[in-house]
Amino acid sequence: MEGMMQAFGNSSNSMLSAWGFKPKEREDEELEETKTVKTVQEVNAESMLGNLHNNINFFFDKLELNEDVLGIDYILLLRALCHNTTVRFLTIGSSFLGSLNTDEEVRILLEIAASMPKLETLRVTFVREMAMEAKVVSDIIGRTSMLKELHLVDLELPGDDYDMESLGEVLEKLTSLKSFSMLNLGLEEAVDESDPITPDHIVNSLSGLPALEHVEITMRRKFLWEGDSLGVLCDSSTLKSLKLENMTLSIAQVASIASSLNDNTTLTSLQLRHCGLDDECWRAVASILPENGTLQHLDLSQNDKLDDDGCFVIGSCLEGNTAMKTLKLYNDEGSEVTSRGVTSLFRMVEKNSALECLEMSYTASDAVGFKSVADALVRNSSLKRLYVENHGKAVSTTGVVAIARALESGNQGLEEIAIIFDGIDNDGVLALAKAVEKNSTLKHFTFNRAEYRRAFKPAPPSSGDVVQRMSLMMTTDL
Repeated sequence: MEGMMQAFGNSSNSMLSAWGFKPKEREDEELEETKTVKTVQEVNAESMLGNLHNNINFFFDKLELNEDVLGIDYILLLRALCHNTTVRFLTIGSSFLGSLNTDEEVRILLEIAASMPKLETLRVTFVREMAMEAKVVSDIIGRTSMLKELHLVDLELPGDDYDMESLGEVLEKLTSLKSFSMLNLGLEEAVDESDPITPDHIVNSLSGLPALEHVEITMRRKFLWEGDSLGVLCDSSTLKSLKLENMTLSIAQVASIASSLNDNTTLTSLQLRHCGLDDECWRAVASILPENGTLQHLDLSQNDKLDDDGCFVIGSCLEGNTAMKTLKLYNDEGSEVTSRGVTSLFRMVEKNSALECLEMSYTASDAVGFKSVADALVRNSSLKRLYVENHGKAVSTTGVVAIARALESGNQGLEEIAIIFDGIDNDGVLALAKAVEKNSTLKHFTFNRAEYRRAFKPAPPSSGDVVQRMSLMMTTDL
């Protein structure tokens, strides 16, 4: 055993030498206290270094390098990381990376950290102003051997198509990887007539990983993503969740996703937020809904092309779906959904027996649309959470009272409801207050008229669920 430990110590010294650092002769003395009064950060740093060196303590498997250990001796940290054989989960924050003196120090730290033999989860949040070339990132990731989770946040990734291909080849070797994310990723933009650098090589490499379950990619800058690489990824027999945000997906990409999901039996969650979906894309996504029995959570928020026709397509295709539990259609002021679109969606809610959560915003519906909401609440028995935010049209007392009556006598499984709209009068507010008092299952109620806060009181305790909290929010000045 002594021979093995000596051999490991020699190898760690050799590793440091390779990076240009000379090993310290008296390691124990370097860890002794040198100040009589120490800051909290210094105490935390010493404790962390001690734990890193103590390879007998197998309970020390999680390491966080953040603002709590700023000022730690850089060389001692590198030595400790080289020595450690227990850490499995490593998080490195942007504040810590920002405290290092040079980009070279950042690179060396990440390379040594990635070389820890037991490392399974690596999460790095980069400094936004710092760029790290794709070939450098490839070298860092290439040192890992057992990664199950890799999360890179705020990474500005300069490099040409060849560099991105090399990065993809490195990712292909992470055969144990289950969860992968690149959040707020920055890539080279198109110059003159050139094509922009895309995540195609990254996605293509992920598609062949045998254990991959979760992928999330959000972009710092929007770009047009053409091709069909996302469809290839969705062909994976292990993928359970795909989240994409802040990009413009071509109809070819969306169609390839839809085509793959027609046969996919593993993907349960799909998010396409800020993805520039047009009418063709809406129809492509909707086409998978009648037959797909696996997808449970669909988020198509912040796609400003959503209109009444899109709502009709989504609603009609979901009527007979027995798997979907969550549908999110948050939009911004550019949304063109009127009463017709709202009615289409809630006609689906009436007939659908699986949907538990529906969220939509910036509709411009009148009383007709909200009457359809009320009708759905009366007939539906599965919905647990409803969020509807309406702007641009005043809702008459008739529409508000219809919803109030539905809350009194309708869906007894509804636990959370948020109704935010313009133009409500006193009669409407009082009707809602009365409904909330009588409803014994509602736990959260959100409303936009703060001046009527006193009208809403929790229902008295009763058997089963009771109103636990009511959140009355002022969202607009009426």
